[in-house]
Amino acid sequence: MNVAIPSPTAPKPVTLITPEEANPLQILGFTLLQGFVFLSCSRLSDLYLAPLHLPFIFSTLALIFMLLSGGLWRAASTTPARLLLAFTAWMVFVLPFSIWKGGSWGMLRDDWSRAISTFLVVAGLTVTLSNCRRIMGAVLLGTTTAGLIALLKNHRPGGRLALPVGLFSNSNDMAQMMLFALPLTALFWGKGVFKSLLSVASFGILLLVVLGSGSRSALLAIGVLLLLVFIRSSATHRLLIVIAAMVAAMMAIAIVPRSTLMRYATIFGGSSDVQIAESEEDAASLTRTASALESSESRRKLFFRSLELTVRNPIFGVGPGVFQVAASDLSQERGERSMWLETHNAYTQVSSETGIIGAVLYIGVVITCFRSIIRLERESRKHKSLLELTRMCQAMLFALTSFAVTAFFSSIAYKFMFPMILAVAVALVRAGQFRLQTEARNAPASDAAESPSGPRRRPFRPSWGAPKFRPTR
Repeated sequence: MNVAIPSPTAPKPVTLITPEEANPLQILGFTLLQGFVFLSCSRLSDLYLAPLHLPFIFSTLALIFMLLSGGLWRAASTTPARLLLAFTAWMVFVLPFSIWKGGSWGMLRDDWSRAISTFLVVAGLTVTLSNCRRIMGAVLLGTTTAGLIALLKNHRPGGRLALPVGLFSNSNDMAQMMLFALPLTALFWGKGVFKSLLSVASFGILLLVVLGSGSRSALLAIGVLLLLVFIRSSATHRLLIVIAAMVAAMMAIAIVPRSTLMRYATIFGGSSDVQIAESEEDAASLTRTASALESSESRRKLFFRSLELTVRNPIFGVGPGVFQVAASDLSQERGERSMWLETHNAYTQVSSETGIIGAVLYIGVVITCFRSIIRLERESRKHKSLLELTRMCQAMLFALTSFAVTAFFSSIAYKFMFPMILAVAVALVRAGQFRLQTEARNAPASDAAESPSGPRRRPFRPSWGAPKFRPTR
């Protein structure tokens, strides 16, 4: 995109361009990236295309084109990328102090290498607002596809909706990703009849999957999102939100199976008293409710155990990816039964396994992305011409919030999903920053015609500097 800016000393305009423009390698790499994101979110490779290894092929080719197009510098020059790279270096540094070096090395090799490379590829190849919108569309299309497959297969182990195999065979992980994509449906509403209908259909599919998964963390995240929308809305819209929430709740009670509703009820506590089942269905529901209560109790114990291990190992932690081993050793010391479970909290997972320094670096990435998205959304609302950017920021803010909330109840610290989502946020801030600076450079000329003083707008600057402009001759 070329932007003509009048010079105060010469009548001939100066043209500013960005280094990402007219780069065939970036364009081809981004096309491959869209395929990788869709396959990763749809999980088609887990169900039908496993022998082809398509996600690996697409991601490897995208990584090569990202490096050839100079995308590594684009991604690594941002503060979130620096913090993630510092976190990676810190995990390598604490590796010799791990209580099980082989387990920590295996996690770094198999899980974190994929996560950090996914972040760099997404942040390095997504360079424009159009790219951001398309990558969000790939996430939405992929998760909707996975949700539709889950509904059609109706695979419900333990009464909870999930895919038969792969990452989304865990109902909590599937609900977490579906909930992240839910706010993205708003980006395609009002873009024509066809896209609006697809937006509504996608919203319904994702919401049904989230409710059918029986994920209590996802239900809590929905409550947080509704509260956030309520706070940011006008008085009239707040009334509509309350009415819509009540209607949705009544529909959910009618649609969601009784066992799932009883599982959700355990969020507010439950009774362990013996109850008499009047039918086989009641017996199954009571069994699942008891299992949910036991799960809540075990999660509480694991949370405090992770805090205890953080206090005991504040500098180096017990070692990346080996919380289960450390918690088992601690249980044996006390003569207790070992649970051999993850922390079910991404933040204490990092603090207990990599120490306080690692937790500060990891959480710093999340906070930096949140702050920059909020600032970008606030600045873009000042320009009527940037309505689309404002909507993208709002959708990303709600999506990040849902993932950050559910991370309190899941062990996803080293999986590729969170870094991929953070990379989309980084790319949106960088592209939106350039668009805002373009508006700021154009504003004085139009304002000067209306006012002799020529009011000036202060350009938006995120927490990781401004893009470089190169004048053409």
